[in-house]
Amino acid sequence: MTTATLLADLETAPYDHRVQRLVALGRLARTDAAAAAVLQPLAAATGFYERQLALLACYGSHDGAHVLAALADPSRLLRGLALSLVAKVCTDEQAQLAFGRLTRKTQPKLLRNLRQRGRPAVVDAILADLADAADE
Repeated sequence: MTTATLLADLETAPYDHRVQRLVALGRLARTDAAAAAVLQPLAAATGFYERQLALLACYGSHDGAHVLAALADPSRLLRGLALSLVAKVCTDEQAQLAFGRLTRKTQPKLLRNLRQRGRPAVVDAILADLADAADE
């Protein structure tokens, strides 16, 4: 499968089918280089739709590096999707990096998401870092 054939297959599919297909492709991309190669051009595309598809695949691939990069996406909608993905797919270290890349306005949302996902250790580490920075 190529990126072009994937896009053609998804073109007429309903949204929920697209999401399911991309999550499955993301899961496959964890172990299959060919599947990862299909997703790579989507992540690097200039169009919103393609970048959104690549980000949706992160639900299956758990590609925290891609999620971190998407936090700086030009699209506010994709930045919001990436923010919601941080607590779900990023490692503790990646979540701490993500917190530092966010604006003061969006940082509390990440802390809330992490707490709701049962990751209090990451929240504690972030708050400890903030307290240390305030003491300096």
